[in-house]
Amino acid sequence: MDKYPQVLIVDDSEDDTQLLLGELRKRGYEPHHERVDSALSMESALAGKKWDIVLSDCVLLNFSGISALEILKENGLDMPFILVSRKIDEETAVQHMRAGARDFFEKGNLWRLVPAIERELQNADERNRRKKAEELLRKSEERFRLITGTIDEVFWIVDVGIERMHYISPGYERVWGYSRLSLYKDPHSFIDAVHPEDRDRMLFNLKLQKKGQPYDHEYRIIRPDGEVRWIWDHGYPVRDETGHLTCYVGVAHDITLRKQAEEERKKLEEQLLQAQKMEAIGQLTGGIAHDFNNILTVITGFGAIMKMKLQDDDPLHMHIEHILAASDRAVNLTRSLLAFSRKQIMAPKPVDMNEIILKGEKFLRRVISELVELKVNTADETLIIYADSMQIEQVLVNLATNARDAMPNGGTMLVETSSFAIDDHFINTHGYGRKGSYAILSLSDTGTGMDKTTSERIFEPFFTTKEAGKGTGLGLSVVYGIIMQHNGFITCDSRPGRGTTFRIYLPIIGEEPEKCKSLPDIPAQGGTETVLLAEDDEESRIASRMFLENYGYRVVEATNGAEAVALCRTHKDEIRLALIDVIMPRMNGWEAYSLIEQIKPGIKVIFISGYTADFVLLQQEMVRKGVNILSKPALNMGLLTKIRNLLDGQEKL
Repeated sequence: MDKYPQVLIVDDSEDDTQLLLGELRKRGYEPHHERVDSALSMESALAGKKWDIVLSDCVLLNFSGISALEILKENGLDMPFILVSRKIDEETAVQHMRAGARDFFEKGNLWRLVPAIERELQNADERNRRKKAEELLRKSEERFRLITGTIDEVFWIVDVGIERMHYISPGYERVWGYSRLSLYKDPHSFIDAVHPEDRDRMLFNLKLQKKGQPYDHEYRIIRPDGEVRWIWDHGYPVRDETGHLTCYVGVAHDITLRKQAEEERKKLEEQLLQAQKMEAIGQLTGGIAHDFNNILTVITGFGAIMKMKLQDDDPLHMHIEHILAASDRAVNLTRSLLAFSRKQIMAPKPVDMNEIILKGEKFLRRVISELVELKVNTADETLIIYADSMQIEQVLVNLATNARDAMPNGGTMLVETSSFAIDDHFINTHGYGRKGSYAILSLSDTGTGMDKTTSERIFEPFFTTKEAGKGTGLGLSVVYGIIMQHNGFITCDSRPGRGTTFRIYLPIIGEEPEKCKSLPDIPAQGGTETVLLAEDDEESRIASRMFLENYGYRVVEATNGAEAVALCRTHKDEIRLALIDVIMPRMNGWEAYSLIEQIKPGIKVIFISGYTADFVLLQQEMVRKGVNILSKPALNMGLLTKIRNLLDGQEKL
């Protein structure tokens, strides 16, 4: 008890007040006090100070002990109240004790007053501490309910082996979609919501519970609406002071979004690996095509010369035909490799995709079997893309060929065009694409379809599911290369027995389509003009020179770009046309032509390319300026026609 207690005395006698204070002072206390004798003065005293104890008479002139107790209750005060009066009968004492008094004394017998005050103050202190503890507990429980009631983590407390559920937070109803009451009735009922494929692992973890081991695992649940969610659940054993296992506590998290993000990241990683693999294969096949084209230039060049020298009835004529036919097949193979590696020469321009499809419909009907029904639906709007029409037609033919082979007993092939705007949501959802407006070309069949493993490999070169001799495995890889070179992308949706749908996305541009201008066909023929031939590959240069000379042209040879420029200075009055390889040592073909054109303005030029990785950016500049570019091998009637058209003024440059 404090040496200086705060004592409120309810009494109308100052002498009696001093009597009470004297008892306290005898025991060594120095009380601070105030005497009140009315309801008003008591209210004022309670408002102005905090009191430790109230000592009150039973009956005052204008007040009473009962009234004083009522004022304490009205003010919500729980302080010790001791009744002290001249005379207290039993009925009065009982009345005051029921109203809240802690003890009672007669003023003539106060020897127990101070011990009673000390006792009541100690009890009051204990009550206050208990109330504070209860208030802290109440606030803690309130905060806990607030936390568990608003977040989606599911907190739980359960007996070992889930024999009885002690607590499950409201998040269970939001995540699982079921009522918590069902778990309080039957804790095992939560297993019913676990995905069938994950239940065995869940039952195994219940065995860990019975052994008192912590556990940490992931599983799927199926909500009442059929939605599947991923849950991360971890629980810990709780033991009493003797080490006895009493219960398990734990928390379950909804990790569906995290799982989706992981799956999306895995998907993107697979796409990246696939793109890197395709790029590596593309570099390899493109390099092979480049070297092989130089070899084919020699074969087709000398083969054409031999054919020209032989009479039609010569027995060797048939052999030359076979050689040239095989060369043509080899040329198509290298062009397919270049298409896959995205290094083939392009002549893109603004074109309407709908026109390409309608124009190609005739080719498609010849490609597909009579058992296959072809349906073509083009968009009502104009879809202008920047593309090489010939290559888009090649894409159509290759896809149609695969669709036909997938429907040996007949079916339906549907070709459609439409427009679509790709946004961030589409990219985040599908994991591919770039923002913008796209023209979509889709080709669907009702064929056999493919499984996932096959679908993932269909764009690889030389991969085929057809029988030996029925295909090279380059058809779809060529499609892939062409679409990538057009800054688009292609998707495949296929399932066994449910057909296949290819969708091609090509960027829409805001330009008007260019109209094709047809040139008059001029029969292939030679001439007597002087041609500057710049070619670094010796055998290709020899074959080209002999090919041109056999058709009457005079040829000036250069082994590189710098030498071609020097020869042009020497023979500028004689040279009428330049036939230049694009990539050469010391100076590439485009750089050489830029200097040659300054020496001899207006000179006609034809560029020849066998592919090189460095040619891509150079090609864009050449195409933009509209120069003539031919792919190796080019020693054929087409080259002669091109030369003759340029020299006779039928074409520019």
